[in-house]
Amino acid sequence: MPFVALLALLQDVTVQSGSIEVRVDPFGRFTVLREGQPVFQDVELTVGAPDWPGSEWEIAGALPPLCRGALAATHVRLLRPAIRDVRKTARGITIRFARGFEVSLEPASERVACVVRVSLQPEREMAVEVLRLAGRTDPRGVALTNGFSSWDTITAGSALEGRVTSHSVLVWGTERSATLAGFLRHRLGLNMLRLDPTGSFEAVSWFGAYVARETLEFDPLEFRWGPDPQELLEEYVESHRRPLRMETPPTGWMSFHAFGDNVHEEGVLKQAEFIAGHLPHVRYVQLNRGYQRAFGDWEMNDKFPHGPRWLADKIRSLGLKPGLYVAPFGVSPASDVYVRHPDWLVQHQGRPYLMDGKVYCLDPTHPEVQEWLRDLMRRVVGEWGYELVKLDALRAVVTGRSFRGNVTPVQAYQLGLKCIREGAGDALLIGCGAPMYESIGFLDGMYTGYDVTIDDNGLNGTMGGRTSRYALDGRVWRNLSEPLLARSALSMSRARLLLSLDCCTGQSAWLGDDFPPLDADRLTMLQRALPPPPVKHVRPLDVFARSWGGVSTLRRGSERIQLPPVWKFRRGDDKGWSAADFDEAGWEDIRPPRPWEPPHEGVAWYRVRFKAPPGEAMLELGKIDDRDETYLNGEKIGETTGWREFRKYRVALKEDNVLAVRVRNENGTGGLYSTVEEVSAEVWRASIDDYDVYTLLNYSDVPKTRVVKLEGVSCAYETWSGEFRRDIERLDDAVEPRDGRVWVVRRASDRPRLIANPGHIAGWGSSAEWRDGTLSGSGEALIDPAGYTADPPLEARGSLLYVNGERWSIRFAK
Repeated sequence: MPFVALLALLQDVTVQSGSIEVRVDPFGRFTVLREGQPVFQDVELTVGAPDWPGSEWEIAGALPPLCRGALAATHVRLLRPAIRDVRKTARGITIRFARGFEVSLEPASERVACVVRVSLQPEREMAVEVLRLAGRTDPRGVALTNGFSSWDTITAGSALEGRVTSHSVLVWGTERSATLAGFLRHRLGLNMLRLDPTGSFEAVSWFGAYVARETLEFDPLEFRWGPDPQELLEEYVESHRRPLRMETPPTGWMSFHAFGDNVHEEGVLKQAEFIAGHLPHVRYVQLNRGYQRAFGDWEMNDKFPHGPRWLADKIRSLGLKPGLYVAPFGVSPASDVYVRHPDWLVQHQGRPYLMDGKVYCLDPTHPEVQEWLRDLMRRVVGEWGYELVKLDALRAVVTGRSFRGNVTPVQAYQLGLKCIREGAGDALLIGCGAPMYESIGFLDGMYTGYDVTIDDNGLNGTMGGRTSRYALDGRVWRNLSEPLLARSALSMSRARLLLSLDCCTGQSAWLGDDFPPLDADRLTMLQRALPPPPVKHVRPLDVFARSWGGVSTLRRGSERIQLPPVWKFRRGDDKGWSAADFDEAGWEDIRPPRPWEPPHEGVAWYRVRFKAPPGEAMLELGKIDDRDETYLNGEKIGETTGWREFRKYRVALKEDNVLAVRVRNENGTGGLYSTVEEVSAEVWRASIDDYDVYTLLNYSDVPKTRVVKLEGVSCAYETWSGEFRRDIERLDDAVEPRDGRVWVVRRASDRPRLIANPGHIAGWGSSAEWRDGTLSGSGEALIDPAGYTADPPLEARGSLLYVNGERWSIRFAK
């Protein structure tokens, strides 16, 4: 090494842009400072490459669970390439490492950010499976995270509870100070971010069995800071903006939640006929899975004797648009595709790779598969006449490891989406079970949560996705909700809770009930929820104002009792360990929630003793990977299967109690790993021209009071109850358990105001104009006279006036 270069390496190299400073030490580690304070410290590059000798970190745990199986036999290690030199550039600093790696650091004061770009000019052909940037940061505050796919609705939680993992983007902090780390492109690697309570931070990109042969630009990473965490997220998503093919949110009905896999031709037509007669704002009727002969053979089975074109034409003749479900990459062993074309499947270690334990996955890098995907979409859209296609289980491709043509899993996935778009033409493509940011630019809409069900976990799952992905809607595509349900199995309040969230956010309203059996009140509630409003801006207001996590708790009404922080733990299994008089003093100490360390597949037990006031209470235990049997004072109180299910058990307490939890882990990490319940924000605001719509939600089983300060003196109308308030400066409202309230708010004025359209929730189906003492408009509306009297008289509804007509003109006189 030249003497001058050696001297340069013995000192820090620094550049500054406004309040952002970047400093590189002699070992190639960099620190980013904001206003003189370090915000990311000692960040260093490591690379996962199977042909490098030696090891520093193993890759275990650096990938989502679905990807670990593909890497199980590769023994990839993360290694730190040697530093060669550091130099200043016009934009910042470039660090050169051995084997052709470069890291460029670009501070940007105009948006208070720093961009990290990693590139590779390989000295020879080399396999690169993982890139990792790791360092230290401030972990305080609440973290808003994004799950791996639309089925993984990780939402918000305390970064201090345990390690949080987010895909593509991670935001954390408080209402006054926040940090964002996010990848600016999603075209090469599967990108993940992690933060733990110690401040350890890492950004990981995974490329599968990829071999670098020429200059390669990896997906750049941006750090961003500001006082408003949600503004940071919205600015980040804005940088990904794409033209929308659906200017207004779509509305429709899907068959799965009414019929499941037992869907049939007659049932779908009955729903379409009912929709045409009773729900005029519903546009699409989508046939979900259950019609196909097998996954991979997307032809209609015997339950649809007239075939796909006949059904689409029938739906269209009712004034509706037909939609169809397809899982384009999924292949069942019972399908003709599997039997005839085993070479079309993604391979791992010389045999087809079984995704999710259920279906095999087509390899979209195979030329014949590409043409098959195009032909499938041409048939569905062109020959059969379906105008919207729901594409399910898309993430299967990304969990593969090796593909033809030396491409990464993300590149293979996007190549498949490109072929699907080419075959589908102008039809709308909606993603489900899909990687989120890797799908931007290919799809017109995306489901944001996992399947809604009538229990708490099902409601919270779909609502949680709304919170973590709200900023994507209207910027890159239209977010779609899991179906809104009003069926009798749901209480009216819980149905309102689910409908209220849609009323506010303006995301698409997709329905899922069997309509004819619905009673009149439930049908009216659905009618009032449609169409979704054309919101200009929507934001959850309480994400970073709340705290999540901690230890397991007991709840009695509004009172919360925290269980002790230190429990007893033992690997192994003995039914006697559930007994109240068993002595666990010799067991090891553990502080849940945290995964087992080291990972342990099999059974282990937790025990904890505590005092409490006698009586009934709700035990909020938390999330357990994978199964639990829970005992209180020797009596079994419940059991649950599913690593993402939040355990809640009703218990009868004594003064002295012992809790015992038997846990079976089936794969990877396990145990009582989280006390963060997946729930959405509970206070939302949507702006619609000169309206604001506030949605106040209550997920708990006790009443809660919500208070929202308004921007000036206003009047407000509550959608569900019809309550009207005039000349208020804040909303102060009591929300009943498991219920929702939707307030339409307009600022005070000296002229009559169109407050709400009771048929469409908030008046966006009507238009009104005030000129020279006359209010003119159309449709059904409620009007606040605001001190005026109307001539001619109008129907009075409380303190509001009611009018309905294709066109009306009302002269007001004081």
